[in-house]
Amino acid sequence: MRNPVLLICLAAAFSACGEQPGQQAVSEDAETVVVGEVQWIHDDFEAAFALAAREGKSVFIDFYADWCPPCRTLSDEYFPRADYQEFLSGVVPLKVNVDNQQDFAQRYGVSSIPTLVLTDALGNELDRVVGVTGTPEDFLQVLKALGE
Repeated sequence: MRNPVLLICLAAAFSACGEQPGQQAVSEDAETVVVGEVQWIHDDFEAAFALAAREGKSVFIDFYADWCPPCRTLSDEYFPRADYQEFLSGVVPLKVNVDNQQDFAQRYGVSSIPTLVLTDALGNELDRVVGVTGTPEDFLQVLKALGE
């Protein structure tokens, strides 16, 4: 005898496995963190650079640590905002935990966090911002000016 509750739960679970609207598939290996509508690639810089090359975009790297209060402010209060989402939709967003990816952070000379780096698809640095200053609106203008 079939259990209708079990069938409904299984159907819901399988339907949740699909790609969300407005999001892109990155790779089967890449761990991602969804903040708002933007899909962040987490610690997988090779996947980020490959996606940037395919889409003709720059990579926006957020070097952070879990214990860093300004980093948490960016992640929890700034990046989920609609105006930041619009900015982030034009780049490949990559979050790099400096505690887990020390060699990669050293490659970019990260000595304090948060450090936000804009690169081309090959990983060549175009510009950077260290720290968070001003209002969220002011800081967004700083980010939008990266690479100009």
